[in-house]
Amino acid sequence: MTTAAIVWAGSVYIGAAGTGKTASAKIGEVLDADFQWDLDMVEVTSRDSDGHKEYLPANDGGAVTVSCNYLKGDTSGQTALAGYFAAKTKIALRVNWDDAGSNNGYGRYCDGWVKSMPVSASQGDKVNLKFTFQPTGVITDDFDSV
Repeated sequence: MTTAAIVWAGSVYIGAAGTGKTASAKIGEVLDADFQWDLDMVEVTSRDSDGHKEYLPANDGGAVTVSCNYLKGDTSGQTALAGYFAAKTKIALRVNWDDAGSNNGYGRYCDGWVKSMPVSASQGDKVNLKFTFQPTGVITDDFDSV
């Protein structure tokens, strides 16, 4: 059976707030990314609902979690990310699912803040960095290059 599914060949990019689509500082050695996009639902059940709950869509939001191998010297990527985290600076983040090494592939982008940056390691193993990004405002799905 053949499939047209996208195989992860993407990257994660950061940049100044407002540059989401063109954010160009690549985060080094990304292993995986999870871009959760949620929609809050407001319950609007009333006596006219005939015994069934009813909902309307409200605000959207989400979170992005990215895991990567920790790299010393990734100054425009991981080191910059840590600086933005420490300074509580709003930045742009773009996750490309398929980009063949450039930032023009299919992906999602938004502005927000780095919410957490735990580093973990086991004796004799790689050091891992995981960061969580909290979007604020509009989240955009970029289908231009599909």
